[in-house]
Amino acid sequence: MNKIKWKGFLLTTSDSEIEVIHDTLTYDWGQKVFRFYDYDKHIVEVSESIQGVFNRLYAQGLSLPKIAERFGDPLEIVKERYSIS
Repeated sequence: MNKIKWKGFLLTTSDSEIEVIHDTLTYDWGQKVFRFYDYDKHIVEVSESIQGVFNRLYAQGLSLPKIAERFGDPLEIVKERYSIS
């Protein structure tokens, strides 16, 4: 049985026709993603929104400069994009 669980999302299947391509990966900037094949063998990607990544990192106590560094964006852009003064 395949089971991938994130806060607010759960994929569980014992159907042998659903093939998980890989378990959850975390990109350098903190975004979580996984992929699987649907019944027609199309790749389906499920990933966190960038807003969700920002919220999670900020809630974990990462400073705005560190978040900007991970995102590869200037600090001012991060402040503007996420309405932080």
